[in-house]
Amino acid sequence: MLVRIIAPIFVFGISILVHELGHFLAARRAGIDVEKFSFGFGPKLVGIKRGQTEYCICLLFFFGGYVKMAGDELGEEPKGEVTGREFLSKPPGKRSLVVLAGPLMNLLLAVIVYTAIFRIGMPEPVTPDGLRIAEVKEGSPWARAGLQGGDRITALEGKAVETWNRFFKIIVLNPNKPLELELNRGGKRIITSVNPERDEGGLPIIDDILPSQSAILGQVHSGYPAEAAGLCSGDEILAIDGREINSWNEMSKIIRAKPGEETELLVKRDNEQIKVKVTPVLDKEKGFAVIGVTCGTGFEIRRYGLVQSFGKSLIQSKEDICMLFKFLKLLICRQISPKNIAGPIGIIHISGQVAQAGFIPLLLLIALININFGIINLFPIPIVDGGHIVLFSIEAIRRKPLSEKKLVVIQKIGIAFLITMLVLISYNDILRLAGELLGR
Repeated sequence: MLVRIIAPIFVFGISILVHELGHFLAARRAGIDVEKFSFGFGPKLVGIKRGQTEYCICLLFFFGGYVKMAGDELGEEPKGEVTGREFLSKPPGKRSLVVLAGPLMNLLLAVIVYTAIFRIGMPEPVTPDGLRIAEVKEGSPWARAGLQGGDRITALEGKAVETWNRFFKIIVLNPNKPLELELNRGGKRIITSVNPERDEGGLPIIDDILPSQSAILGQVHSGYPAEAAGLCSGDEILAIDGREINSWNEMSKIIRAKPGEETELLVKRDNEQIKVKVTPVLDKEKGFAVIGVTCGTGFEIRRYGLVQSFGKSLIQSKEDICMLFKFLKLLICRQISPKNIAGPIGIIHISGQVAQAGFIPLLLLIALININFGIINLFPIPIVDGGHIVLFSIEAIRRKPLSEKKLVVIQKIGIAFLITMLVLISYNDILRLAGELLGR
């Protein structure tokens, strides 16, 4: 519970602070007085004043923060003598740089975090000859495409696939069309095509193909029997009630058939074997027993030099940005549902879950959130940073600002848009969490 509370504060805190720090440092560099540096909105919880700037933490810190600069509001009366250190007194170019600094700091943080991850050691799955399939559901699109148990998937749409996660991403970004699939069957190369079915949210259904993997635990979900029994991520199940286990699928089938039955697991952990007793619970939605774990796989830790880590971080950041734009395109074209978007509430929940899987997964989440935060803040939407940059650009072209009346209208439209989006996304988050809780 402590991890689930601290993790979201850490994820949101570092992302918000870095963003606002970018605005703050750029404003100071541009010769603009900063009156307040706020972490969060609403009622002030704690604050301290240093020089001319008040630093404070407010109640709604999960929803962002702000840097209040002198003379940055329309119609604001100057506090004392006009010194030329007011935000609106600066030329449009300098104001744009101050606004741009926030999103750029988020993108820079993502690159730094990715560099640290590759330098510390990135857990990478060991898949020497493709993703092996254990079983294919009869009558599914995968079965109709000719896939069989024992096949190894080596490429999808001409792209090599080394993890099921990458396999899933490629399918998500290519909806409603046949996908070229390359298989290795007993050393023979086979090319086929498949058009996966999709759920109501527009995401592909890949439960119809079961991966053949060792019975190594990935994530251990909070509140389920596995956690209560002391099972951990990375544990390998060797036997169940004295019966040897050779694959994840074999373990899963046995567990599913034991609702409410105390079961003894022989577990390998750090080269030691221990016995653990766990009682599977019936998942009413799925119709079978579960212990609350996801499938892991064989991993090896790969560490890179500083220069190579930095290069790989740039590549990873570029891939994340491309994924974001492709995902948004699918949303706009209504090929996937807005239900797949997570807002502050959803990210709080996800942060707690990811933190339980380890520090590296949490760092990966921080990098991904900062990529998304940085890019979305650059969109030409009124109120966010990109919208301000557009207005400053128009002012530079016209050589005079828009009228105060027009700017007020634009601000109101932006505020209404953001509030509407926040309400809708939060509503989706609440429904998703309620569904998970009821599913238990």
